[in-house]
Amino acid sequence: MSNSYSKVLLHHSPYKPKVRSKRELERAEAAGLDLSSTEIGIELQCSQTSKRRAEQLRQFLLGLHTAEINQLLNIGGQEGRLELLVLNRADWQKLYRYPYGLPFTRNQPKKEGNTPRVTIILSASYPERMLAKFNDVYLQAAKEGYTSPSKNVTEFLDMLSGHEWGHAIANLSGLRTGLRWFDEFLATYIYLLALDSSGQEDLKERFLKWSAVSSYGSPSKRDLGSFEFPKGKLNFYDMLWFQGTMSLQADVLFEKQGWDFVFNLKEQLEANGLKYSIRPKRGELTKVLMGLEPDFKEWFSHFAKDA
Repeated sequence: MSNSYSKVLLHHSPYKPKVRSKRELERAEAAGLDLSSTEIGIELQCSQTSKRRAEQLRQFLLGLHTAEINQLLNIGGQEGRLELLVLNRADWQKLYRYPYGLPFTRNQPKKEGNTPRVTIILSASYPERMLAKFNDVYLQAAKEGYTSPSKNVTEFLDMLSGHEWGHAIANLSGLRTGLRWFDEFLATYIYLLALDSSGQEDLKERFLKWSAVSSYGSPSKRDLGSFEFPKGKLNFYDMLWFQGTMSLQADVLFEKQGWDFVFNLKEQLEANGLKYSIRPKRGELTKVLMGLEPDFKEWFSHFAKDA
């Protein structure tokens, strides 16, 4: 991993690929998936005080690297690097202005000859003020009969690291469109697929239960246009509603199409010349989505202004 964090002293743990279980090897062989291609690993840097948590997070994300993910990343001989950065509050504030505790993903600026690189940035802990905001939502939801799967909201926040991993996989495989609402949806869709394919169905169901509680209530804004920044910046509660609702809708599509949707989407995006560098218009992407799954019309209805 290149040393681009000179403001802080970080612990570096080099590239580590996933070690596949006998069960996964047998499942991949039965499905006709090729495991001989180069497999992406995860390089790790973390605050000196966060080594144990950082390695735990890396192991969780490595567990999502199924044979299908490997195949998706290797279509067309694409290469890429996936990095994980886990920071304590002090190091985070030296490097980023983004609110401490909320996970996010950064792409290396594209330069000719560079290997694509995506970095997932996660926090070593969660500030009490942020936990209180989440707990306030879930307490109100509980009063209306929406029960969280756990009293510890940090479980859900840790699960969101998989959503950011979904962004990274979409970016490295050429599925990023630049339309924020769809990129958020696709990141969760890939995450749900990976949880299911890696045998973590119980964790997938817990994530969906958290998402159901997150989608409780009525947001002040719900149309997809308001989701695009800087055109419309959503507040915390609206963002939580969008995350929950998109996760539930991703699960509906998952039950219908599974991995087929991702591979067919990649094919159609390439066939129509829709890629991140040209920022496809909403109408262009909608046409592709409707061709892949006519029920996307119903999906869009969940985000109508007058819903």
